[in-house]
Amino acid sequence: MATFEERLTELEQEFKHLRLYNGVLKNLTDIQSMALRSSSTKSELTKVSDTSSIFDILISQNQSTNKCLGDIQTQILELDSKIVGIQAEMCQSFAQQEITMNTRFDQIMLVIAALAPKPDQGT
Repeated sequence: MATFEERLTELEQEFKHLRLYNGVLKNLTDIQSMALRSSSTKSELTKVSDTSSIFDILISQNQSTNKCLGDIQTQILELDSKIVGIQAEMCQSFAQQEITMNTRFDQIMLVIAALAPKPDQGT
């Protein structure tokens, strides 16, 4: 079983890759939009005999891109919640360890106090 740190590192790496992939997809949609705007002047669109098929293709491509972006955003949200869960587990574990350590420290101090030489009373 992986430690908290290993699991957290693994999730952070996966999160980083998904963010990067998300950025790439957003850049691609921006590039596609710019290309479409630059190539679709009114005169060029009137020259094309079947403009509806171009728009159908673009709409289909847009829907596909949006679906991919939605899937990536869902994965990012899932990773965020996993990271938050692991952080909460770690905080609980640290709190429990602190309580245990404080209890042991108190016990050790009691033993030391009991074993410490007592000053002579009355002399």
